[in-house]
Amino acid sequence: INVSSKDRKVTLDGWVKGAAAKTAVGKHAKSVKCVKSVVNRLGTRLVVGCGRGQKQCGDICIDANAECNIMN
Repeated sequence: INVSSKDRKVTLDGWVKGAAAKTAVGKHAKSVKCVKSVVNRLGTRLVVGCGRGQKQCGDICIDANAECNIMN
């Protein structure tokens, strides 16, 4: 989940496992005292993470046979 904020407005982006998780994360963000509003752009999936035939490379998924070339 990526969280950004500006002028007390919080935006949530990313993926969570199911609608219940999306709702829970949104409610939690709204419960923070200094937050004025929340834009919940979270997507839902049954499985969170890379799909079949993929692997994690930093913050993204790439083909399992590809080389991850992230520079630190």
